[in-house]
Amino acid sequence: MTIENISYLIADETLHDGAQASYVQNPNPEQAISMFKLMCQLGIDDADIGFAANPAQYNRILEVAQYRAEINTATTISCASRALLDDITPIINISQTAGVELGADIFINTNPYVVAAIGWDLEQMQTMVSTAVNHARNHHIPVMMVTESTFNADHSLLETIYLEALNCGASRVCLCDTEGGCTPDDIVNGIFRIQRLLKTYGFENTPIDVHCHDDLGFGVANAWQALLAGANRVHATMLQTGERKGNADLTSLLLMIRKKGIDNGHYNLTVLPPYARLTSEAFGIPIPRAYPGIDPDSRVIVSGVHASALDYGLEHLCPEEAGQIYLPVNYTGWLKIKPSHHVIVGPSAGKHNVLAWGKLNGHPNISETVAQEIIKTAQTRALTDKEIHQMLEQF
Repeated sequence: MTIENISYLIADETLHDGAQASYVQNPNPEQAISMFKLMCQLGIDDADIGFAANPAQYNRILEVAQYRAEINTATTISCASRALLDDITPIINISQTAGVELGADIFINTNPYVVAAIGWDLEQMQTMVSTAVNHARNHHIPVMMVTESTFNADHSLLETIYLEALNCGASRVCLCDTEGGCTPDDIVNGIFRIQRLLKTYGFENTPIDVHCHDDLGFGVANAWQALLAGANRVHATMLQTGERKGNADLTSLLLMIRKKGIDNGHYNLTVLPPYARLTSEAFGIPIPRAYPGIDPDSRVIVSGVHASALDYGLEHLCPEEAGQIYLPVNYTGWLKIKPSHHVIVGPSAGKHNVLAWGKLNGHPNISETVAQEIIKTAQTRALTDKEIHQMLEQF
């Protein structure tokens, strides 16, 4: 599939998978609603807002669902659920109470080791799936059938699970790299197998989701490859939160989609910085160092050689062009982050570090003589912005 033919959507898992991380605190209802507001402004296509069977999350999910019922947005909402009636009933209750459509992302573990350890047989799993999906559909709850550890699962088991769910009324299927151990070729092969299965049994128009974790560092690459292979929707979390190393990172994924020129402005990337800050506050975690665009270290210029290129760019190019020097994407143009770069004046610096720093921080006319004097002070350690400002006041 060529880039031009990709049909893609993004599902935001921050309030479910992201909130499951061992290092985060649970957001309160007000924070969750604020996060959902930003998802809507960003243009997220679906938000998994939690695990409704968990009493600690029920009220939070209900309030988000009630807010969703009150606003005009294209962003749909769903909740994760095991293939158990006790998990699906709270979703039904929330949907009916809030007066809004709330999807059920019904999952079952297909990891061969887990299946063997629990002692499930194929008929038992098939019955679990049919009972769960029928219960949801009988109450007008849309269903996505999710298999955990899809890419490690027995193919005949996957065939049975997906077909049972689809025959009972599921409208989407989801493939999960639950352990985060897949590489892009694994993702492609897995998607192709499911596409062949769906086509063979007359379900070729069923949308395919792919859910990637990042344990070996392939989360975003795998999500991107899933889109290239024909997935209709991929999942991600803000700040790459999630169990263990986390999920595919939402910011990186959206920046890649924009860089490839295929989103047609669908996603409002200027929402990413406030969304990252709100997630940091709600989850009680810092924004990761060098987090794309948003943390200053992601836009850092340290060496004199790099600073020289930036300085000439700031002098002779338009801001849009200069903003892309030594950066993977146009953070200034897309995220509206200013200044575009974070220049360090330290032991690896040359005069152009000072000159470029000045152009970015309100001192565009620093002389080379002054720049050289400042560099002398930075031979053993990096200077802070405050120190540079104070030194410039003395010249």
